[in-house]
Amino acid sequence: MLFRFVSILGALAFSLSSVACSSANKNAVKTEPLEPVMVQPKILAPAMYSSELWDSTKLKNLEIAHESYLRSLDLAAKGEDELSALFLQHAFETDSNDRYLAFAVAEHMDGAGDPAGALNLAARAKTMKGQETSSEDALLGRLYAQAGTMDSARVYYKKAIDASDQNLEAAYEYSLLLEVVRDYTELSRVYDILLPQLNYPRSMLDRQIILLQQAGKDSSLLALLSAAYNALGEPSYLKSHMQLLAQNGQDSAAIEDARELLSEFPKDSLALKSLVQLLSKDRRSREALDTLKAYHQRNPKSKFILFTLGLQEAAMDLNHEAEQHLNKVKNDSLYAGGAYFTLSSLALQKGDTAKAIKDLELAYKAEPDTYGSEMAWRYGISGKYDKAYPILDSLVKSEAFLDSMISVRAANEGWPAGKVGKLKTALKEESAKHQFLYGNVLLFNAESIEDKYRSGDSAKRDSARVFRERAEEHFKEALNYGFNEDDLYFSIGANLLALNRVDDAVAYFKTLFKKNPHHATALNHLGYTLVDLNRNVDELKWGTSLVDTALSIEPDNVAFMDSKGWALYRAGKYEEALTVMDSVESRAANVPGMLTADTTVYAHLAAICEALHLNDRAIGYYKKMILIMPKDVSLKKRLKALSSSSETSK
Repeated sequence: MLFRFVSILGALAFSLSSVACSSANKNAVKTEPLEPVMVQPKILAPAMYSSELWDSTKLKNLEIAHESYLRSLDLAAKGEDELSALFLQHAFETDSNDRYLAFAVAEHMDGAGDPAGALNLAARAKTMKGQETSSEDALLGRLYAQAGTMDSARVYYKKAIDASDQNLEAAYEYSLLLEVVRDYTELSRVYDILLPQLNYPRSMLDRQIILLQQAGKDSSLLALLSAAYNALGEPSYLKSHMQLLAQNGQDSAAIEDARELLSEFPKDSLALKSLVQLLSKDRRSREALDTLKAYHQRNPKSKFILFTLGLQEAAMDLNHEAEQHLNKVKNDSLYAGGAYFTLSSLALQKGDTAKAIKDLELAYKAEPDTYGSEMAWRYGISGKYDKAYPILDSLVKSEAFLDSMISVRAANEGWPAGKVGKLKTALKEESAKHQFLYGNVLLFNAESIEDKYRSGDSAKRDSARVFRERAEEHFKEALNYGFNEDDLYFSIGANLLALNRVDDAVAYFKTLFKKNPHHATALNHLGYTLVDLNRNVDELKWGTSLVDTALSIEPDNVAFMDSKGWALYRAGKYEEALTVMDSVESRAANVPGMLTADTTVYAHLAAICEALHLNDRAIGYYKKMILIMPKDVSLKKRLKALSSSSETSK
């Protein structure tokens, strides 16, 4: 397929004078000529370039040839192209073995619309005596490209730009060719040559930035961004340089960039925010705070500075100061979401759950897309399931809509496959997180039902199974979306244990342990369950070993110690079990709710005391359990039986 390159670089236009001057280039690269491509010359109405051009023997006088060539240059300078072409033709007819005249005629033939004839002549000219020049290589590259002979075109373009005088017009044309053939590695190299010579034109610069990003050449990209900023003074390039340094962990250098930005552009809020974040990341939080305070003194009414100062103070646990500053911006639509969200976190730290939820609701109202997940989670852990589910449903539906919108826009606007893939991958990751969140809220709901009806209506207690089965569906969706977090496998495994699907649960726990053999909570959870089920000796031993591993990771964890005491009981080691459980009882008093909202520790102690015939002590534990679960009929029956037995033995 034939095509023409139309140069947009007027200042670099290929002229006859440059061809003449190139003949004096003593440093040009000498190469072995390629085999000429024989292209059938185009027959033009005026026989300006007939075969007589190269087989004429009429004129041999070199002086006439020289004079004709000079006249051609003079006429070309005056814009009389047709006459110039005639004199050039005359010069070449006089000396048809002159390499430089041949290339000059080939150049004119190409400009006159005869690229095939030009290629035929240029292919012959490169075999003539004389030193090869970058201008000749550039012309050959262009002509081969127009003929569709891409491999030859690339060879000559590469020669032209690698020559000592680096032909820039050839480099530009070569860059267009490389875009066509999609050789982005070579294209990036050519841009490295062109950009500094042309003072970093924006479109070419931005294309090179993309190429380096895609190639993962961060060091080259950093050098380019620095050079672009120095040449153009455009702050966006210094910002990109700063962000890339931060991504690569070069925080100190990134901080210097941020300071330079602020010195040049004092009102640049992004630069100030970046400086504060970088200083905090570099463990220089106090310096970050002092910087913000200095800006606040200069501009005390700036809501951006008040907001950023409040966030920094909250991060440094200066809660009172943070509340003061955030309260001043919480009614501004630009900062309301972030301000109320941070105020909600501060209220939660103080134990004010009601205010924490109210502030988060206001953050969600201001920015529903940003704080939807957090709001649903807070409702879930607070038992407000009727409010959590509509938000979760909305999140799931919006993701399906966004997925279809990406497909539609990609088709209508011709988005590249890479862009579509990245967007859809990011959406899948977000969807997976929301499915995981939905499943966990359902688990909270199931557990609340089981706890409420533990000693009461069995039908209502069994209704929790519906929530657990729905949770399993959402967890599987998260897995299908590629979510591979440890906590997902733990949630699935724990839920399956609660559904009494022990073998299925064990499979998920084993997968988790392969990923993370030090997940102490999972080790203890499965270990305790196997010990409690006591299905066979081997499983009891395995469960005990899992609990021991969990304790080796967190030796002071009271719940893990409780599991160990119960494992010893199941193994018939009652004295050892009681020793462990006595320690658990004393430590559990410092764990909120462990002895006041849950009967597990007392149940274990009661069973161990009964096994050791310490009935009076066991009776005391049963009484404590009844205080926690006064409606539990089975506890009352056991207490009555044990009390009767104790009185009889006396």
